[in-house]
Amino acid sequence: MLRADAFPAAGGSHPRLWLGGEEELLTVRRPAGPALRRTLHLARAVPRDTVSLRAFAQAAAAWPWVLRERRVLPAQVEARMRVLEEAQRRSSARRYVG
Repeated sequence: MLRADAFPAAGGSHPRLWLGGEEELLTVRRPAGPALRRTLHLARAVPRDTVSLRAFAQAAAAWPWVLRERRVLPAQVEARMRVLEEAQRRSSARRYVG
């Protein structure tokens, strides 16, 4: 949950991210290593269907844009994010189903 006026004031949804996930990107820009680990985890976790594969291909095609737009977290924030990684990977609340 967030205040309705806070999200747009902080930059809001990006037009390229029209369906979910933009709030995490708005708030957390990870360094390359952790970002790659998260991407690989998601790639293994998504359903193996045409829609998911198409979405993954579109995301991969956007890498130049992602690298240009990203901002890395301060070291102390990244250290706290690492503490959460394992619980996030094991969470059934964040599993994809097809």
